[in-house]
Amino acid sequence: EHGDWHAAAQRHLLNRFLGQLHHCLQTRQHFDEQRAFAPLLPVPA
Repeated sequence: EHGDWHAAAQRHLLNRFLGQLHHCLQTRQHFDEQRAFAPLLPVPA
C-alpha cells in the first residue's frame, strides 16, 4: 500500500520533468530550475 503512493509520486515527477524538457526542446529555451519548480502556492509569511 505505501509503495503505491511512492511509485505514483515518482511517475508524476518524471512526467512533469519530461513535459518541461519537451517544452524546452520545442521552444529552444534553456531550462530554468527556478521557473520550472516554482512553488504552486505562495509561501505564508
